[in-house]
Amino acid sequence: MTHRQLLTAIGFLAALVLLTISMTLIETDKSVDVPTSETLPSSPPTIVNLSSTSRTKIISRLQEILRIREQAYRSRSSDMLESIYSRDCPCLSSDRSAIDELLREKRIWDGVGTSLEVRGATKLNERVWTVVGLFKSKTLYIRMEDGRLVRTEPAGKDLFRFTLVKLQSEQDWLLGLVSVLQGPLDEDDK
Repeated sequence: MTHRQLLTAIGFLAALVLLTISMTLIETDKSVDVPTSETLPSSPPTIVNLSSTSRTKIISRLQEILRIREQAYRSRSSDMLESIYSRDCPCLSSDRSAIDELLREKRIWDGVGTSLEVRGATKLNERVWTVVGLFKSKTLYIRMEDGRLVRTEPAGKDLFRFTLVKLQSEQDWLLGLVSVLQGPLDEDDK
């Protein structure tokens, strides 16, 4: 795993521990590219009323997904990931590999503290939503199981886009893709 991949994984994982979602009610940034595929509608995406029940449910499910992912890393149990990711989400295999590596090297991630500011939520169709959020992470301590410090990763900020999908065979929304839109960001960046 390269240093950049590790930082990206840490930044995303950091969003899981002590997750504080501050729902900043900002309209979806129309300059952010929307993924295209045959599953997306031919009509433009719907920017949903910022106080809509659907938006609240999607953000709540994203928060739940992030908590479950956090639990998977804390317990180093990759089986939990199947309940939150679509089968083709790249995060599923990368998180499994990262958890396997933690187990193999007898390491734990400690001291992760993050916050997420939701910048917007866009309904692409009945089965696809995107949520854009700014992650702020505190310093991460990588320790051996016996508590010895291996290294630290500095605090940081990244802007992520989460694509949530609802497959016909599933009742719950699943994470289908996580993209870094901008990061790492400087303290002056918003």
